[in-house]
Amino acid sequence: MFEIIMLIIAFIALILASFHDLKTREVPDYLSYFLLGSAIVLRLMWLVYTQNLNVVVWAPVSFSVLFIFSYLMYRAGQWGGGDVKVMMGLSVLLCWFPFGVLPFFVDFFLNSLIVGAFYGMIAVGVIGIMNYKQLKEYLNSIDYILLPALFIATILIFVLLPPVFAFLTSLIVISVGLFKYFKIIETNFLHQSVPIYKLTEGDWLLRDVRLGGKLIVKQRDIGLTEEDIKKLQRYEKSGRIKKVPIKVGVPFVPAFLIALVVTILFGNVLLRIMSYGLQFGLRFI
Repeated sequence: MFEIIMLIIAFIALILASFHDLKTREVPDYLSYFLLGSAIVLRLMWLVYTQNLNVVVWAPVSFSVLFIFSYLMYRAGQWGGGDVKVMMGLSVLLCWFPFGVLPFFVDFFLNSLIVGAFYGMIAVGVIGIMNYKQLKEYLNSIDYILLPALFIATILIFVLLPPVFAFLTSLIVISVGLFKYFKIIETNFLHQSVPIYKLTEGDWLLRDVRLGGKLIVKQRDIGLTEEDIKKLQRYEKSGRIKKVPIKVGVPFVPAFLIALVVTILFGNVLLRIMSYGLQFGLRFI
């Protein structure tokens, strides 16, 4: 019963968070706090009800692993602060359920890596398609041959290989083959000059903000702080700085929602790949 309630809460919270992330590039803090608060309360109630230490013993392990990974992604400029907070709540809510070979958070985490890689590539690809007219300026005749060839190769991979093998193989092929185009799209369409009044905490500056050689706000890996924004707003009021260059991140919370669905339906995808690989290898022994 408790596991069903927790999964329902996770789905509802992730659907709402995904909606906000796609619409505003932000995730309300109350959703992250709700995830973490409800996770703690429900797991303590579950412990009292069943006296099963597994209900809570995996929580600190899950929290530590997912928080460290999320924070590293945040420092690397790949995730925003909202992504980290959502993952913190999920780490406790989804740390362990009485099914599966491994603790649930392990399956969810590994699936998130695979789903996240595909999601990121698809999101960047969609941005490229939406800006195709501008993107054409950076393409040459070889690119118009290579791109269809990659598309055909991906289809052949799924036709010729078992689904699980095809999933991982296509990920590698697409990542390598489209790396150049991902960089073009990131550099030209995810870098924008944004009015100061639209800035939010955690936005990543592309470079230091200076005025007449004076440093106003320093570019940091952790993004803009509330103090940074207030400082820029003072200069905006005086009309001296109106816009600053930032990196626009890809809304990533929907990838968590997809990863949760994948985990529920298919379990640990990586273990499935390894299992298929072992069975495939044994046929030749």
